[in-house]
Amino acid sequence: MRWRLWLISSLLLACSSSSDPASAPAPTGAGSAGSAGSAGAPVTGGVTRVGDVVTVTMDPFTVEPGEEVYRCQNFANPFDGDVDVERWESEMTPGSHHMLFFYRAGAVDGPGTPCSGLEFHATPYSTQLPSDGVTYPEGVAARVDHADGFRVQSH
Repeated sequence: MRWRLWLISSLLLACSSSSDPASAPAPTGAGSAGSAGSAGAPVTGGVTRVGDVVTVTMDPFTVEPGEEVYRCQNFANPFDGDVDVERWESEMTPGSHHMLFFYRAGAVDGPGTPCSGLEFHATPYSTQLPSDGVTYPEGVAARVDHADGFRVQSH
């Protein structure tokens, strides 16, 4: 089966109101406190799977004016075995300008934590655009091994 992965990076800016990333299915898993509340409320990070679409959402975090903040969050493999991902899509809230999606051997679900901007691993997807995506040509996909989870870095 070929899969599509949807990525959401949640960033709350202290100098402006947050965007509503609640257009994706409500996440469960790491750090989840349930689904989004009222309109404009941030979504708590986690993973949802609906059909052949997996949505990975980072825990929201706040950046004060003038700060540069790096946050990382690990996610266990949400698939049932080895899979081929044919499309990656991402949305970053205003103020965020980079998202890197790394393979992470043996990753387990965890909360978002501060991390170094110097970290780098094998990555099937990265972006610096607020809304982005890549679709591989027919017959090409990103292989996700059953033993690999993911580490998302955003800033």
